[in-house]
Amino acid sequence: MVLAAIAQILIVRSLNVILYGEYATITAILSLVSIALGLGLDTWVLHYISRYPDGSGAAVRDVLVLKSIGATVLLVVVMVIWSARISNASVFMVGVFGVIFESFTTTGYSVLRAVKRNGAVALFQITSAAVQLVVLWFGNTQSILNVFFIFGIHTFTSFFTFVTLFWYIRKLFRIKFERNIQIVHVIRESWLMVSSDTLALIYGQIVVVILSASFGYEEVGIFRSALNIIVYSFIVPSLIFAVGLPVLGRITCKEDFRRFAIFLLIFAVSYGLCFILLSMMFGSTFIDIIYGSFHAMVLHLIHSMSIVVLLKSINMISAAILIVTNRIKYRVAVQFVVVVFSVLAGTALIPTYGVDAAIFLTIAIECILLFGYGFFALKSLLDV
Repeated sequence: MVLAAIAQILIVRSLNVILYGEYATITAILSLVSIALGLGLDTWVLHYISRYPDGSGAAVRDVLVLKSIGATVLLVVVMVIWSARISNASVFMVGVFGVIFESFTTTGYSVLRAVKRNGAVALFQITSAAVQLVVLWFGNTQSILNVFFIFGIHTFTSFFTFVTLFWYIRKLFRIKFERNIQIVHVIRESWLMVSSDTLALIYGQIVVVILSASFGYEEVGIFRSALNIIVYSFIVPSLIFAVGLPVLGRITCKEDFRRFAIFLLIFAVSYGLCFILLSMMFGSTFIDIIYGSFHAMVLHLIHSMSIVVLLKSINMISAAILIVTNRIKYRVAVQFVVVVFSVLAGTALIPTYGVDAAIFLTIAIECILLFGYGFFALKSLLDV
């Protein structure tokens, strides 16, 4: 994750504000398009296999079939876009293949995490990120780094990781592609998680999409480069969620479950507060080192959004508690409210107030999630 963050920093420093805004906009649109690949299936795999390891092979096979169906639909859409010769169609086409391969790879990571093979996940992730970073550095030194080249690198590394990862997984679980595929069962079991991750993706990207439609690439370039620093800080809570979810799922003693969940929450709060404090004390120097000439444009934005790290850290642990205690329907209900709010408020405020409105919405979204997730997570801990 750190290597991937360094790669993104290199991209920001190599492209001007407008080109980076174009890159960020296409990335946001591709993220929304990836809904066709069944977001949430990976969370379901992580949760299901951690509880029923004997069903690993069948679960992986069925999820791959579902994602393949979604990928086929997505490629048909890409062909239509390509034939219509819409602006950036070539970049979009390459990016879609990257999204597909990355989606399959994420499924593989979920499988390995569920069976506690986190070392293997780390090896694949480090290798993929290192290859991408090296090729980006080479492209930068040769002055050939542009938006198309960047998406091409991502697609290449995603394909490379996908092929090697599933070769390993197939050997590990001896997956056999038999005819008795239970995709209806998987849909019935995972639809809440799919809905949850889909809603999260919508409110996570809609701000950038509306900002781009209202002001163009330059505003997006400034806002997204600042938001990247906030997103990079999610590395720690993201790892806690990915590793802590299967651990929570295996704890049978109620007191141990509460104790471990509270420990995770305390850690999340401590991490978020430390980030806010450090950003206030050393943020200027740190951002100057990372972004150089971008420093003056993004520093005040980062200070304004630093509280998001605290809110997001707590929300991730609360979401894990809701998933493990089978209360994900409450998570979906809260997320639905957030999606409606983000779309309505975004279309009303961003065209008038621009980046300031984008910052407000980013914070407001996490505040609503904190109130909703926190209420139901606390209720879950009391009821366990």
